[in-house]
Amino acid sequence: MRAGKAAGYPKRGGYLLVYPFLRSELPVGTGRYYPAVRIACFSIFRVSPYLPCYHPAPYLPAHLGRAAGLKRFTKAPTTIVHLLRNGVTQALNPTAAPTFELAFARWRNAREATAPESCPLSYVAQWAGPEAETRPKAFCLAPEGVYAGGRLYPVSRQAYAKLVKS
Repeated sequence: MRAGKAAGYPKRGGYLLVYPFLRSELPVGTGRYYPAVRIACFSIFRVSPYLPCYHPAPYLPAHLGRAAGLKRFTKAPTTIVHLLRNGVTQALNPTAAPTFELAFARWRNAREATAPESCPLSYVAQWAGPEAETRPKAFCLAPEGVYAGGRLYPVSRQAYAKLVKS
């Protein structure tokens, strides 16, 4: 994914929020891509302006070129800052937070649905960022996806399997 270390991250121009996936459709961290200067900053842990930045391999700018019309972020994105799983504090691992952040950010993919009577994995999240108040605070993860507020948000089977094991 990376070709060479960049001197730092750009201060202007905005960025695209990027969720890298393994071939198994499992999210592994988050990142920022600055199209104006073709610099990518990635971490398997958290999105931050202090991520290690790189001049990416040529396929990344070519692939993200299709995203030219997307609105750029200029401030911190909405992220999970604290997560409880079945009432127990969870470390923000490289799969859990990105899985839920991406599922709820892609709200257009959700459909109306009733949560299962018994929730295999219940979560309570504390969010930070510009859309924190619109994100579900409590949700249920089941094989079909994430249930919250009468809606089902899709997640990959691989992400569900990884979260069940962790």
